[in-house]
Amino acid sequence: MQGVTQQFFERRNQMTTLRYGKTRVIGVDLFDHEDYIVGDYNEKNEALEVARNKNHARRGSMDDIYYVYNDKGEYLHPDLGTTKVSP
Repeated sequence: MQGVTQQFFERRNQMTTLRYGKTRVIGVDLFDHEDYIVGDYNEKNEALEVARNKNHARRGSMDDIYYVYNDKGEYLHPDLGTTKVSP
């Protein structure tokens, strides 16, 4: 059985390791504060569109919210509709 610390570092590595040139969409469950990978995309605009569409489909303040990161781990902050429904 893995220790909590080991699980934390493995999860962090999974979430932050991204191949060069890829863009990642991350979903965050606002109810239990878990994050998850929605997908990795070759084109930044495709990832932004996926996140934007999912954020615009939100109907409640506890619906999952979506963010986009580049291969350097930097948050890409164009209008993704994240303020439409305030968490």
